[in-house]
Amino acid sequence: MHNAFHSKSSPQARQDDIDHTLTVVIVALVGGEALDRCISGVRGLGYPFIVVDEQAIRNSEGQEVRSGPGKLSVPDRRRLGAEQVTTEFVAFIEDTAVPCATWGDAILSALSDPAVAAVGGPVSVSAELGARFRALGLCEYGRFQAHRFSTLAADSPIRGKRLTVCALPGVNFAFKREILLTSLPNPDDGLVDNEVFARLRNEGYKLALEPTMSVVYRESHSKGAQLTTRYHHGRIYASGVVRGRPLLPKLMSALKSFALPIVLSIRTLQEARRVFRRDPATVAWIFAQHLSWSVGEFVGSISGPSRRGLEHWT
Repeated sequence: MHNAFHSKSSPQARQDDIDHTLTVVIVALVGGEALDRCISGVRGLGYPFIVVDEQAIRNSEGQEVRSGPGKLSVPDRRRLGAEQVTTEFVAFIEDTAVPCATWGDAILSALSDPAVAAVGGPVSVSAELGARFRALGLCEYGRFQAHRFSTLAADSPIRGKRLTVCALPGVNFAFKREILLTSLPNPDDGLVDNEVFARLRNEGYKLALEPTMSVVYRESHSKGAQLTTRYHHGRIYASGVVRGRPLLPKLMSALKSFALPIVLSIRTLQEARRVFRRDPATVAWIFAQHLSWSVGEFVGSISGPSRRGLEHWT
């Protein structure tokens, strides 16, 4: 981490070339060399950035600028990062991924549209990952591969190949900062992506997918690939969907979860057919991770999140 924070800037990232319209929030999940690579990729694009890990926010020089109130969940890290920056636009990337050369330009282009409040882009899952981690990437982001864009469109394209959609990949999205913070009225709310997306759509804003805003998912995220983590993510998701609803919809949501392991696994394999040869180990991990998620959905639909709630989102 030390080398990436303090390395000399490349020519395109000199201080006088930095675009202060956009700040990048790097959410550290893996740390170490993975974080180094993500920092180097962002730094080379010429935008200011901060890093938010489990304990603190650090600036581009590695200096701590704010401490977190104990161990921070991923939604809390996103929220604190958005509050810390002051630019018009804020982008979020996790250190499991590295941005492509056109990433920043794509964000600025999409968010210049008055109707668009948030934008995301393709997530290419690296074939070099081991089976368990490749499965995690495909379960999370298989539908956000570039060749799947046509299946994600909510209506006609906004401009060119840019699509209006209902959701964006959590590893790769950006917002108009003021609109984002307005959508988080409760100071204790973390930035839970699906909840924010729903609020923005209800307020009449559009979410866009921009084909040139791409990242490569390339790092092994051990904690994220744990089956208990997938279980808790499913439980958190389902509890948010049924929150405040009567008993019958909760029961229907719970019953639906019995079909999810098969349905989600088939969908992921279809999405991944251009990405990897279906080796048995990856297929097995895809099913296991979707099964864990589905059990979480069943429990979350009936009982809500665990006592620790979003703390399990790591």
